Amino acid sequence: MEFWIASLSKSLAEMSDLIAEVSPAVRAILWIPASAPKSSDPTYKSVDYLLDGLLTAKFKHNENLQGQVLLGTSFGKNLYIYISEGLEPKDLKNLKTLLKPELVDDAEILVVNESDKKLNLDEWKKELPSKMRVL
Repeated sequence: MEFWIASLSKSLAEMSDLIAEVSPAVRAILWIPASAPKSSDPTYKSVDYLLDGLLTAKFKHNENLQGQVLLGTSFGKNLYIYISEGLEPKDLKNLKTLLKPELVDDAEILVVNESDKKLNLDEWKKELPSKMRVL
């Protein structure tokens, strides 16, 4: 039993960074992992927590999460999570179209970039009224 508690505490500590950033204003999270996501990654655990286990359920059926948009709820509103190892212009355009009705003036988008790639989100910043925060 003591081992289980230690393991649980470590997981909660690992998850807390991203979870602490999610406020009622956050409507979307763009997660760009450095490589294919693994269930042992801290960001994976955070996203799975925010989606009430939906990420793990999806992962069990298909380990390729590239280009996936998952929908959950946070603070009673939709929370979109986009997972991709790269932000392709076509995918970003489709995602922007999907998110636009949700992104009102006070909405925020969190960007979790774990890759070495530089992200160009200037077009998003011009066209969407929401704030973007890169973590």
